[in-house]
Amino acid sequence: MNGDNCSAILFSLGGGHSFCDAMVYIPDEKVIFMGDLLFVNCHPTFFEESNLDNWVEILRKVELMDFDMAISGHGSVGTTFCSE
Repeated sequence: MNGDNCSAILFSLGGGHSFCDAMVYIPDEKVIFMGDLLFVNCHPTFFEESNLDNWVEILRKVELMDFDMAISGHGSVGTTFCSE
């Protein structure tokens, strides 16, 4: 994908991990950058401002999006594919 022709969507579904949670979605590449809303193969951190109910709802909504790769704030790169 040529960077001149790539579009990115910056959005927020509210606060979960922290008040300022935001994500960047690149639909043509099927990639989402989730920051601290996603922890892969490591334990999440919680703060006084964390809202676990909202966090779960945010993750449920993101799960419905069309992406193959999720870039986490901590840990490995995630995918929508599960390995057993």
